[in-house]
Order: sequence, then structure tokens, then C-alpha cells
Amino acid sequence: MSKVWKWLFLGLLALNLALISVVTVRIMTPVETSSVSLPKGATKIGKYSMSKEELNAALTGFAQDYSNDKMRFKVKVTNSKIVFESKVLGHAVPLYVYFTPLVSESGAVVLQVSELSAGTLKLPVSDALNMIKRSTKLPDYIVIDGKKGKVTLNIQSMKNEKGITARAQSLDLVNDRIEFDTYKTIN
Repeated sequence: MSKVWKWLFLGLLALNLALISVVTVRIMTPVETSSVSLPKGATKIGKYSMSKEELNAALTGFAQDYSNDKMRFKVKVTNSKIVFESKVLGHAVPLYVYFTPLVSESGAVVLQVSELSAGTLKLPVSDALNMIKRSTKLPDYIVIDGKKGKVTLNIQSMKNEKGITARAQSLDLVNDRIEFDTYKTIN
């Protein structure tokens, strides 16, 4: 009987050591952060606030600019999510992607997929995002990461001839608080 207790104790000790090791590794591993920053010599020139309706209008224009014959889509803002809507491979089956918008430390807009479905059928996020990535030509500042289930809009690295860039500060759809800081590159 004493041998059974000895083995049970050793098993419990091994389990505790394994648990402590896993927790220690998880705590000590740094979180991945975005390394995209503002251009050198950028000076803050203002703050821009918008409502959900104004954001919805901007996203509608973006969707029209980047839709093509191969993939037509709509983007709209709800009370707490941003919804991407399209047809699967041009067929009558609707594709819905529900995003929760976040702001990264670098000022990028991160759209975390909260739900993805074709009609009412839930789809694997990574496969569907990779399909969207393959079938749509997006600008360099938009990064689709199917493995992590997110789309990153690096608005702070968008280029224009006036040297104006922006960084997201707040994307609180529930409280209708959407704010961006604007910067001008001075040469």
C-alpha cells in the first residue's frame, strides 16, 4: 500500500511541475507587437472624430473602390461590430464576417474576426480569410492574417502626396467614439 501512495505522490509532483513550467513559459513569452510607426519627422497636426454613420460612409466608399468582378463586397458598421458581406465565389451564397475593431499600440486598426459564416453555416476562419486574401487585390497597408483570425489596417503607413498620415486612437462603436490623430511629415 505504501508503494501506491509513493507513486501517486510522484505523479502529483510531476503534474504540478509541468503546470508551473507551462504557466512560467506563457508568462515570460512577450506579446507580439506591431513595428510599423509614423514616418520620420511627422508632427501631430490635429485630431479627427467621426460617428458610426460617417465611418459607415467611409467604409462603403472603400468597398466600392476595391470590389471587382471576381469579388464584390459590402462593409457596414453595426452597434458593436464591423460586418463584411459578400457572395461566395460569385454565387448566391452570402458570406458574412463579423469583426470586433481594436486599436494597436502603433495606431493600426485591428479587425479581429468574431464570427464567420456562409449563410447560417459557420466556416473555419483561417480558410475563409485566406480565400478573401487570394481573391481580392488589397493595398500594402492591409494585412490579412488567417492563422490569427485578424485583418490589420496599418493606416499610419498609408502614403499620400500631401505627407499626411493618421493613427487610430479609439474605435468604441458601442459609445460612438471613433477618433484618429493626424500627422504631417515635414521635410
